[in-house]
Amino acid sequence: KDVNKALQIAWHNYQHIGNRYSGIYYNSNEDLNSLFSKFDFMGKEIFSVLSSSDQLFHLYNSGAKVVDTFDINKLTFYYYYLRKWFIEYKNAYYPIINIKTIIETVSRVSPRDEQEKRAIYFWTYFFNNSSIDDLYDFFIEKVDNKTNLINNLKIIKNKLRKNNFNFYNIDISDVFNLNKQYDYIYLSNISDYIDVYKFETFRDNLFNLLKKDGKIICSNFGYNVFRPNEFGIFSKKFNYEILDDYIGYVYKIKKERD
Repeated sequence: KDVNKALQIAWHNYQHIGNRYSGIYYNSNEDLNSLFSKFDFMGKEIFSVLSSSDQLFHLYNSGAKVVDTFDINKLTFYYYYLRKWFIEYKNAYYPIINIKTIIETVSRVSPRDEQEKRAIYFWTYFFNNSSIDDLYDFFIEKVDNKTNLINNLKIIKNKLRKNNFNFYNIDISDVFNLNKQYDYIYLSNISDYIDVYKFETFRDNLFNLLKKDGKIICSNFGYNVFRPNEFGIFSKKFNYEILDDYIGYVYKIKKERD
């Protein structure tokens, strides 16, 4: 099913097929270097949107101890492994999207667990059933990747060897319980897409996932600027702070009264 959905996107350049499948961002359109430079991630446990995987790799490059990921789009799981393999076997931060190059790279992979075997099966089945030459139409957009390029991949490679890849295919505004807590939660601009009637569930999920002194980082693309409805609902449990240059905003859990 996952392959068939991916093929529909690659063949027809559909951006969305239902609410669990959509095109992938080849790379993040955020300036992650500027945004992440405002925080100390050294030794921290982080829950981050997966998306293009840039966020995950930059967090590891910034010293994060653990980065668990989530995304409503199931295909981000497979794209993560494609990027991982290009880092490990090609020493390339961004993948070459020519099919022949990808097939050659995938053929070199020695899977470390069942998840990675699943990703190999996905891409192998995808290639065997497609007649395309590259993955260009698999992506929502391709922006200048030099903004977030990481040239020295030593830290990332070391983290990928030591850490398991924990991915949750969830809508973070639905009811769920991971029974885990984190020092940071990175949402990118997910708040721009949350329906107002789901803000309370969204807020409560984040509250349950965050350690007492943790922070939730949201980037701001200016699509909806800052949403008073969201801030109003979140204010029952969080304080918020606008970052310099309006690059984003941060939530912190309100201190309990004495």
